[in-house]
Amino acid sequence: MSNSDSPKKTWLPAFAAAILLIAGLFAHANGLEGPFVYDDGIAIVNNESIRGFSSAWSPPRHTPLAGRPVVNLTLAANYAFGTLEPRGYRVTNLGLHLLAALLLFALLRRTLSGFTSGPARTPADGLAFAAALLWTLHPLQTESIYYVTQRSELVVALFYLATLYCSARAIESSKSQIWFVAAVTACALGMASKEVMVTAPLIVFLQHASCGSGTLREVFARNRRLYLSLAATWSVLALLMLDGPRSDTIGFSHGIGAVEYIFAQGGVILDYLAHSFWPNLLVFDYGPAEAISLTGALPEVLLVGALLALSCWAFARERRLGFWAVWVFVILSPTSSFIPILTEVGAERRMYLPLVGVCVLGVVLAARILGRFTQEPRIRLLAATTSLAIVAAALSNVTARRAHDYTSRVNLWASAVHARPNLVRPRVNLGQQLSLVGRNPEAEVQFRRALEIDPDEMLAHLNLGLILQARGEFEAAISHFRRTAELNPAIVQAHYSLALAYRSLGQHTRALESAHVGLEVATATGRPNWAARLESVIRSLARPRPR
Repeated sequence: MSNSDSPKKTWLPAFAAAILLIAGLFAHANGLEGPFVYDDGIAIVNNESIRGFSSAWSPPRHTPLAGRPVVNLTLAANYAFGTLEPRGYRVTNLGLHLLAALLLFALLRRTLSGFTSGPARTPADGLAFAAALLWTLHPLQTESIYYVTQRSELVVALFYLATLYCSARAIESSKSQIWFVAAVTACALGMASKEVMVTAPLIVFLQHASCGSGTLREVFARNRRLYLSLAATWSVLALLMLDGPRSDTIGFSHGIGAVEYIFAQGGVILDYLAHSFWPNLLVFDYGPAEAISLTGALPEVLLVGALLALSCWAFARERRLGFWAVWVFVILSPTSSFIPILTEVGAERRMYLPLVGVCVLGVVLAARILGRFTQEPRIRLLAATTSLAIVAAALSNVTARRAHDYTSRVNLWASAVHARPNLVRPRVNLGQQLSLVGRNPEAEVQFRRALEIDPDEMLAHLNLGLILQARGEFEAAISHFRRTAELNPAIVQAHYSLALAYRSLGQHTRALESAHVGLEVATATGRPNWAARLESVIRSLARPRPR
């Protein structure tokens, strides 16, 4: 290597990394002041295990952090430094995202050489920077950053990319043993961060196969010890999943079968891909998994199947390029195949790592197309730089606007309703947030619309009843409270509100009956605060009434 080459090889990558950091900070800083949202209450605010580092290794069951002790430990670190101040958690998430971007850039620099050839070839550093920049700035990444509970996507991505990078160094470096240990360690920590890490050993093997020569059998034989060691870390995940930490929301015992879930995923995956290329009307809540018409979903499933087959064909024909198409489907497989996730049929954050494949494919194909139009290096550089700047600026603008949605719970749920107007859950959550800030007329509209969509939506009945009760319309409120209690007798607030409404109408016998039922439920379910309220109502009803 000549002296003139040395500065280029050390200075340009460092400059590119600095641009990645600055661009990422500029695009994502708009949402750092927002509150905790949605499941953050369960996973952070009410999560006693993050109050200390020793307890953090045992996350609470049936929460988003169950079976993910490494992620819970990072939340404990946040709590130690800033208790429950949301900004600190969001800043940490953004830092993790930017670290992942740098690691991705380092990984792609090692794997994207040889994608373009001839006089119009594009250097690997240029392709790596472009793909990493688009991935960093993409609006689909916002949910993982600002919805703090979804830090699990950020943490597992770091360990996933570290596993790939260290594995690549382990088969190339003179210090292969150090990189070997680092790869296996990163893989084990990833398994303790999120279940999607289960795909990492396979992706490592496919990546090596795409960059090397020989058959898949020969590639495996050359690095058998590494692949088997990575696969051995599956035991970490198996141990963490042994007692079913989220069995109440994941699995086949909730009325949704494997075939139904697969068919539901057809439209969801197409939606992910569409938002990857055109991130308009991003979806914060896709709604719960529900039984669907298999006939109606068949065209979407067939299209996704065709895309999967095309990806496999591309891998067989040109491994370097086809690998990144296969990457998307392999990493999506744990959440978008046959194991039902009851609470969410889809989620933007599930595209956090798969989006890497989309960005790489887009950048490489664009470079090849550009190379066909001109062989002049300066013109290609100018065209590529201009195109990248335009796309990056557009993504950054959309990301900044999307980040602003996360600064307000009302804004966030309003965006969810706008994206999916026929879903019940976003409307109920929007109504609740509107009610909390005193915008009851707007909240009432949302609850009534939710009941038009689903007349048996329990929370819509309950919240609408509370609004009517506050307005003095007790008869109307009672009908909604009674319906809530019919749909779910364990909702203590329905019985309590019924008692208050009956008391306001002077129907003391019915009020006393409702209060006693509510007290029984509160006692049986261990809710002392509600029990105390109901006892107070019973005492007030038991006092002699003035004549």
